[in-house]
Amino acid sequence: MTVEGKAILEDGSPATILPATATLEPWADAAAATPFTDDRTAQLWLNQYALRPEPQHLAALLRKSAAWAAHPYIRAGFPAYALAAAPAAAPTFAAGLRDADEPTRAMGVVALRWAGLDARALAATLGPEWTTRAEALSIRPDPLALEATAARLDETTARMDLAWAWFMATGRPEPIRAIVDLLRYRDDYSALRTAQATPGRKEAADPLARGVLYATAGWSLASFYATHVLAEDYVRLWREDGSVPAPIREELRTLLSNEAFRPPKQG
Repeated sequence: MTVEGKAILEDGSPATILPATATLEPWADAAAATPFTDDRTAQLWLNQYALRPEPQHLAALLRKSAAWAAHPYIRAGFPAYALAAAPAAAPTFAAGLRDADEPTRAMGVVALRWAGLDARALAATLGPEWTTRAEALSIRPDPLALEATAARLDETTARMDLAWAWFMATGRPEPIRAIVDLLRYRDDYSALRTAQATPGRKEAADPLARGVLYATAGWSLASFYATHVLAEDYVRLWREDGSVPAPIREELRTLLSNEAFRPPKQG
């Protein structure tokens, strides 16, 4: 199909719409042609999803993510936010999971529920154990509620992952801004470094947790800044935005050079 034409701009001047060609294909055919074949192509697909959403492939992604050992907030979170933005894709999503393994079907149930969509048909395929596990995640956590305390550290870092899933599915600024705001804890990073350098030394737990969140926020932001065009745009905007606190703007300017923001060592 070719589209072309003429238009009148707001100021009254004429404009020509140059010919553009688009190919239309049935939804079922598009869903069957999975665009990723390995982890690298899947990551590229994820990185462009907010700009070029393809919800017909969400079931295929959930299947693939079974091998990633990812937190349930990530596995269910991305398709949940994507489906909330494109609820018409829910039947295709559920159908694409009918013959998946039970843990993957359970994550599909969680994603549908978090999106506010009907999950009953897919939930009916689960046995007692995975029904219970899915029900334990029936309420989606708030990814903007990032508590900086030692008691909630594990939950907060998991919610940061959920925030990134929201951002990748929709491109919305709210989740990435919540992570940017954790850079306000830069003064607590020294307590973390001291504790790491002197094993056995007693440090207050909450400052250590804030130091961990500062470093985690920084390295994840640096990673997305280098690989995701929307994350780069937001960081460039906020580091020059006078409404953003000056210490946070300074942190954003040194994302790629700050030693505190190096990825955590594996193993």
